[in-house]
Amino acid sequence: EITWRDWSSDVCSSDLDPEYLRTAGNLAHQLGHYDYARRWRAALLRLIRQRPGGCNPLELALAQRDLAYTCLKAGRQDEAGPLYKSAMSVMGSELGNNHPEMATAWFQIGEMQESQGTFEQAYVLYQRSFKMLESTLGLLDPRLCPALEKLATLSLRFGREQDALAYYRKLVTIQEKALSPDHPFLADSLTALAEDRKSTRLNSSHARLS
Repeated sequence: EITWRDWSSDVCSSDLDPEYLRTAGNLAHQLGHYDYARRWRAALLRLIRQRPGGCNPLELALAQRDLAYTCLKAGRQDEAGPLYKSAMSVMGSELGNNHPEMATAWFQIGEMQESQGTFEQAYVLYQRSFKMLESTLGLLDPRLCPALEKLATLSLRFGREQDALAYYRKLVTIQEKALSPDHPFLADSLTALAEDRKSTRLNSSHARLS
């Protein structure tokens, strides 16, 4: 069995191969090994910057964004902020402000705001990300689901039950088309939708009685 330490040695021996570093960083991040992901994504960023003949600005910006997200997940918000700021200015000029990659970045920055307790700012950024993805990918693309789930959760936090109900309905509609009927994500969304409907009915009943 190959351990992460063994693979780390392999990555270090191949640290001049950008695709190897990119793949290693992405896999480590997806599996929650943020220390390894941070190390390899930082190495990729250095490699891009040092490339003979100059670096591709967009490739550099995307690498900065990915490293920023790993720093965020590792609890290093102080490192993530400047990386996002640098990446977003280039991405906006290179891709346009309505590109799905920009939507991904805004979603991640929303997560950073949420982790810092600034929930209203996070909500605005999740909403921005959702609208950008909806306009470019359509109404039923599964990539809308993370933003919808965040918006529904924060709407409940703010006491906006009707907004949460609308977001959960959209989430379930997409998941019903994209996932199998017994998929746990769909089950979770259906449960949340049912609980929110129950809460909304109870609040309405209390309001009429009062």
